[in-house]
Amino acid sequence: MSPETARDALDRALAQTGQTVTLKRLTPETLAVEASVQLRAHVRDFSARELEGMPSLQNGASRVIIAARDLEGVEDWSGLPVKGDVLTIAGRERTVLYAWPGPYVGDTIVRIEMSVE
Repeated sequence: MSPETARDALDRALAQTGQTVTLKRLTPETLAVEASVQLRAHVRDFSARELEGMPSLQNGASRVIIAARDLEGVEDWSGLPVKGDVLTIAGRERTVLYAWPGPYVGDTIVRIEMSVE
């Protein structure tokens, strides 16, 4: 599978089953919005069983998947989401705790995964 084929498949899946969210990076000193982007995301709550193995996450934490290409070229956005970024899901602001690159195809990242509370 080529990187573009994998990315296109993720885009189709997010278009069909994802929801629109807003990802914001805040300036640490003033908490003003430094960068903001709307994108499609797959959001699901962690199960009780999953949370047992992750003591740093609390009940109600969610796992979020976004397309890596949705952040590429966004003005004022650099790199992966970081701890403290804010993700608005269905009108509720959630804080990014962790973010990591999903699978790579060759040297191309396909998706980004996050834990949010």
